[in-house]
Amino acid sequence: MPVNPLPILILLLLVWGAIVYFLFQWRRWAGGLFVGLSVVALAVHIMSTGVERQFDEQMSFRVIEVGDYRTLEFTNSRGDTVTAGSPDIVARVRARSGQTVRVSMVGWYDYERLRAFRVESIDGVRP
Repeated sequence: MPVNPLPILILLLLVWGAIVYFLFQWRRWAGGLFVGLSVVALAVHIMSTGVERQFDEQMSFRVIEVGDYRTLEFTNSRGDTVTAGSPDIVARVRARSGQTVRVSMVGWYDYERLRAFRVESIDGVRP
């Protein structure tokens, strides 16, 4: 069941507002500094989340087998590993062990860590 973040957000804004009020009452520069640092922290957070990167590069791969199930694990130039592939694609690239395969994908990053990905093609074939 999803959690409603609105009550938590309202509480955080009230606490932040109270801190700003008391800092401005105590020292005007302290309140301004706190507001300025809050704006910088918010800007860094917004710029560092949901960053979308397009990859179209040769990636090393390895075949993962669990019983009859086979898939491919790719490693991109940033060192991130992603898993994708249909049985047809696995059969197609399996003979090329030790080589690389051209993979086109989109990755979404939060603070330089891969959060989600979408593989668009593997060696020119859609998975």
